[in-house]
Amino acid sequence: MIREMAPSIGMVLPSPELTALAREVAAESGRDIAIVEGTLEGGVEAARKLEAAGVQVIISRAPTGAMIRRACGVPVILIEVTPFDVVTALHCASQLSDRIGFVGFHKTESRYDFEFMERLLNITVIPMFYRDEAGIGALLDRASEKGVKVVVGTGACVMEAARARNIAGIPIRSSREAVREALERAEELLRIRVLDEEKTQRLKAVVDFSSDGILLVSEQGRVTVINPFAARFLGMDLEGASAPGLAESHRDNPAVAKLIGDGSPVTGLLVEVLGATLVVNRVPIRAGGADKGYVVTFTNAKKIQRLERRIRTETCSKGLVARFTLKDILGNSPAIVECRERIIQYAPTDSTVLILGETGSGKELAAQSIHNASARRSGPFVAVNCAALPETLLESELFGYAEGAFTGARKGGKPGLFELAHGGSIFLDEIGEVSRRLQARLLRVIQEREVMRIGDDRVLPVDVRIIAATNHDLRRDVETGKFRRDLFFRLDVLSLTIPPLRARAGDVLILANEFLARFGARLKKDLEPFGAEDGALLQSYSWPGNVRELENLVERYATLASAGRDSELVRRLMAARCGDEVRAGSGPDKVTIRTSSLDEMRKEILRLVLDQVGGNCAEAARRLGISRTTAWRWLKEIGTAPGSRRALPPN
Repeated sequence: MIREMAPSIGMVLPSPELTALAREVAAESGRDIAIVEGTLEGGVEAARKLEAAGVQVIISRAPTGAMIRRACGVPVILIEVTPFDVVTALHCASQLSDRIGFVGFHKTESRYDFEFMERLLNITVIPMFYRDEAGIGALLDRASEKGVKVVVGTGACVMEAARARNIAGIPIRSSREAVREALERAEELLRIRVLDEEKTQRLKAVVDFSSDGILLVSEQGRVTVINPFAARFLGMDLEGASAPGLAESHRDNPAVAKLIGDGSPVTGLLVEVLGATLVVNRVPIRAGGADKGYVVTFTNAKKIQRLERRIRTETCSKGLVARFTLKDILGNSPAIVECRERIIQYAPTDSTVLILGETGSGKELAAQSIHNASARRSGPFVAVNCAALPETLLESELFGYAEGAFTGARKGGKPGLFELAHGGSIFLDEIGEVSRRLQARLLRVIQEREVMRIGDDRVLPVDVRIIAATNHDLRRDVETGKFRRDLFFRLDVLSLTIPPLRARAGDVLILANEFLARFGARLKKDLEPFGAEDGALLQSYSWPGNVRELENLVERYATLASAGRDSELVRRLMAARCGDEVRAGSGPDKVTIRTSSLDEMRKEILRLVLDQVGGNCAEAARRLGISRTTAWRWLKEIGTAPGSRRALPPN
């Protein structure tokens, strides 16, 4: 670990002997240590250079180490001079004289029991303590006057001063174990500092890069720490935000005062600050059983709303996506081209769309295309067939329910489809099949954009675009009382009519070949596209089931056909499908109808002729050889307005 952080540990030692010993200990341990020699003021200067080079812990001996602590900002580990080291030096000095001077740093005055050492060695010890290097000479001069001929002490400066006065000097040498122990303590301190630094940096990263505002407030109610987000929001200087004067420079800031409040703990408090609604939390900091200030965090309420919408989309609405786009609406006929143009016009708005069309004509395809061409494309697309569910089940699916709303209700309740569609679109297919009771609830959702779960007393706002579809003539249903008039006018804001397949001359072959390619790839068959002859045969059929019926026939063909093209199979399949139709030749003035009651056949003939003449009632009456009055009466019976190209509801 030390090798990786070298030179993180440095040594400033007072004598060549100790320096040599330290190098040996460092080499034995495999540590890479920066070792320099220096005493007192010289040692302080050496320590400053080590600190500037990046050393994080310094090892030294007591006098020099104490001075380094005052002068440098790095921690200092002292190589301890033990009583045993002192006794050893005194024993050596006793060989020269029984009157020995001890020269030590003033902070070690009470560390050694000199009376015990005197009795042990049968000597007299004269303790002398200095505060700085300049005071050593004066101490030795007084000792010389008292007849001291030998001194013991730490540091080369003591020995040099003794020699200058013809006094013998015996250095107090630290043991190898003392050096090794100091090195281990330095390593442990360094390890702790590294861990603390890592924790500090992690916390700093959390605070600095948080997308929420964070303030640390002292017991006196002054801001001591602020993160960049809070500083930017509050208009504070980020440089000053980390300075000691932060509390004073911003203590009278009105915005900060609102966030700090009275300092009492709060959670989820709404506060208006600088024109924004903030959600504020205040949490006390407790240490030693007492409050040591508190932390204030705040978040913009709009951010929470965006996150809530994202969570709804990503967790509640997984799989609720629209797969089809405008490119999937195939065909070149004028009717389908006009339909695509309407979708392009409707998509950018948030207005409600009512899609009209016969069964199988592609109403959901149009709804998904509108959604995917709108600004809501990244939101959910929720589709529900209102005719497929019983009334009670449809109500719970649309609006959701609260916990305990009814027997068997899911614990915690269940969100409705309107909630799941939040931020996106909801497609209400077969809207004409909804009961009048549910129509009233739907009307409120469309008007207020709010839903209330079954069994709940809370209203939840929802942001949805409503797209409805039906194969009914809703105007006739309104007149008969089956459908609410107010709901109809809420739905019929933007109206889109999907033309039946029989009104899309030339599109049948395009669609058939598209379906053939899709099914051929799925079945892994190399099928050739339908030719012109096949197209004419397919076009001769009225396709009452519209695009869905055509798709089913092509799927059957792809399943039964071999590789290549099988026109005979096309003829057989079409013959089986047209077996119950009445054929009246071919050509632009000919129509094909299905055998049924005379009244139904009359309606089918009128539909087909109207398609041929573009909805012109007078021209249809002329071709059928009936009066305009009769044509109008027939039109009223089948629910088609004169001059309109709106698709007729199926029988």
